[in-house]
Amino acid sequence: MALATGRGRKGNRQARMALGEHLREFRNRLIKSAAALVLGAVAGFLLYNPLFSQLIEPIMNVAENEDRSAPTCAGGFRPLPGQPGN
Repeated sequence: MALATGRGRKGNRQARMALGEHLREFRNRLIKSAAALVLGAVAGFLLYNPLFSQLIEPIMNVAENEDRSAPTCAGGFRPLPGQPGN
């Protein structure tokens, strides 16, 4: 079993790595994955309200124009202002 000597693929035709190299590669990938996860969470946190408002606007407009109740975030329906049951 040949160990990696750092000479690249030409000197290491079987492309084997020592345990230390595997652990370094794992650490690097783990750090990159954690950074991507944190960036995605921050972006989602910052963009949630504006994006949700844009998506719900046409539904609310139709509900108001046709005197229908509009769905709420809880999944139920609430009466629009001026309707019975308000």
